[in-house]
Amino acid sequence: MLTSFALALCMSSAAAVENGSDADGNPVVVRIQLTFSNDSTNCSGALIAPRIVVTADHCIKRVGESNKNNLIQSAKVAPAGAGRDGQGIAYVKVTDFIFTPREGKNGAAFLVLESDLALRLPVRIASATDIDSLQANKTPIKFIGYGTTDKNESVYKNSPQIADGELFKDLENLRVHFRSYPATACQGDSGGPIYQELDNE
Repeated sequence: MLTSFALALCMSSAAAVENGSDADGNPVVVRIQLTFSNDSTNCSGALIAPRIVVTADHCIKRVGESNKNNLIQSAKVAPAGAGRDGQGIAYVKVTDFIFTPREGKNGAAFLVLESDLALRLPVRIASATDIDSLQANKTPIKFIGYGTTDKNESVYKNSPQIADGELFKDLENLRVHFRSYPATACQGDSGGPIYQELDNE
């Protein structure tokens, strides 16, 4: 499985994998429950090793002046592809956060877990060359997350939602984005994996 991850993929203010399909038991996407000083929320992430999850740094480090004192208190991660209902799910506590140097809405956060989660497929982070090839060849890829499923309401489904699409470059902002129609990605899907499944990974 060749994976990248969604950082700032919002095409509209409240949509997520709207018009996606159920992906029960997906081997790479995880749901992250986060508790802050002032509130709590959920993000999506990618399980890349038994004790390592990668997500978007803005899921962990809230941005903006209004959030300067709204600090992360705790985080826990559900097994890959688990449903949202929580019945019988053994969450694993996050013990450390490692951030890439690039902060804001386009950095990454690596979450170190207290114990192993089952890694059912080998995962390799996409290189710049891999991404250029995916874009040049318009290779179909997948995006998956646990976010809302209706851009007009806070509607969630029990299963993670998956959609097919492709990568494109936003040269003005030096970013790579995922696009799919009619599916969209945003609130709650941040940090979810964008991936291509290959023969052996």
